[in-house]
Amino acid sequence: MTKWLLVSVGLGLGFLFPGATVQNGITAVTEKDRQAIVQAIEDEIYDWGCQSHVEFVGKKIAPETYELRVYINPQLKEGRGEIIYKFMPIGEIYRSFSMGKSGIAYLWDDPWLGFGPERPSYNTLYMDEADLCRYKNKWPQATFIMQSHPDERRIQEATKRQKQRLGENYRAHDQNCSVKGG
Repeated sequence: MTKWLLVSVGLGLGFLFPGATVQNGITAVTEKDRQAIVQAIEDEIYDWGCQSHVEFVGKKIAPETYELRVYINPQLKEGRGEIIYKFMPIGEIYRSFSMGKSGIAYLWDDPWLGFGPERPSYNTLYMDEADLCRYKNKWPQATFIMQSHPDERRIQEATKRQKQRLGENYRAHDQNCSVKGG
């Protein structure tokens, strides 16, 4: 009887949440997760003022508007995952993120500290090339859009979301893409 009840509940949850397959703490990244990750990347770049550095690494899709790729590990382990994307002028970054219960993506580490080899998130320059190529070939891709000169409202919205994400850890900065390096 107990086994039948567990199977029934499991099947019911599977129909209610088809993208949320859980096994050993591992869940699949959903489309909603992908959208939240893209939003977090765009918000951070706009909040830091780094959007003008994408013109040489993004695909131009309109005047002053560029499309860039993000590679997303298709599995979350206990709500944590990894992404690879270009965060200019720093470079291409291998970065951890976590998904909050509210559906908000939280990018790990602080751009101001740079993304050196000693950091939990780091420039892909410090990765094994075979691993980097394997991830880029196997992980699904999403795209994010950056405008070199977005309107002020877009910047304000990004900053507001960043403050909500980071809470008391939010550090006001000059928004001129100033990083210590890494």
